[in-house]
Amino acid sequence: MPQTTRLFKKPLKRTDITRRLAIPSKILEFFPNFNEGHTVKLNIRYEGRVWPMVCSTRKQGYKKPVFSDGWIPFVRRNCLDVGDVVTLYKEEGEAGFWNRIEVDRATRAPSVDGNLGVSVRNKA
Repeated sequence: MPQTTRLFKKPLKRTDITRRLAIPSKILEFFPNFNEGHTVKLNIRYEGRVWPMVCSTRKQGYKKPVFSDGWIPFVRRNCLDVGDVVTLYKEEGEAGFWNRIEVDRATRAPSVDGNLGVSVRNKA
């Protein structure tokens, strides 16, 4: 049975679903070495599929890590939206380690005019 470590949990903001996912600097220690560079390629598992993504940092000053390449296709293909909560895990087992993401979707309650409006947490 794999050993699981939760790396971070984050409600998605507009920038997270349109440009890149900002992640906490403290989790960089859990990713493979950046090999003296500013990017690392990761394969992240979600619902039976592996999603290649790039984690990158700034070259100077505060690192400000983000998931860039691969993140937006993941968002679009899985219909993520503002208010959804993503949780990233590192799992280790006999076959090595891998990263896994979970999504807790916010449900959108219909507004008076029938459009989707206020977000309500789905506790499923």
